[in-house]
Amino acid sequence: MKHLLISLTLLFYVLLAAGCNGNVKVTGKVTFPDGTPLTTGQVVFENEKLSAMGKLSDDGTYTLGTDKEKNGIPQGEYRVAITGAVTYASTPQPLPSANPSGAYNPGATSPPLPSSISLIHRKFRSTETSGLSCSVTKNTTFDFTVEKP
Repeated sequence: MKHLLISLTLLFYVLLAAGCNGNVKVTGKVTFPDGTPLTTGQVVFENEKLSAMGKLSDDGTYTLGTDKEKNGIPQGEYRVAITGAVTYASTPQPLPSANPSGAYNPGATSPPLPSSISLIHRKFRSTETSGLSCSVTKNTTFDFTVEKP
């Protein structure tokens, strides 16, 4: 009995040291067909149980996680979506009338409204339309190629 207890204790510490939290590390890179990286956006892996996100870096790489520590994701089958957009502020437009009397005020403008332009084809924005999926079984790298709009 004593040997069994010692063996179980050793097994526990081996599994603990190996990081046996059930999650595996998933990294990768998103590029266009010409090899240039998608430098803004995120990659989303999703299944019936969870959704994990990895923000794209300037070189197009990502690391998935379900929290801020990027602790990886559980093994399983995932559908994948990728976003990539540039957000900018639009130029203020002149208003035809901006004072209480209704007289034209040439200096009055509307406030700028934020806008964005998608850098990739819209089909990649949804796990339902992207056509991308992955089977996560161990620490691995999944690279994706996306099309421009």
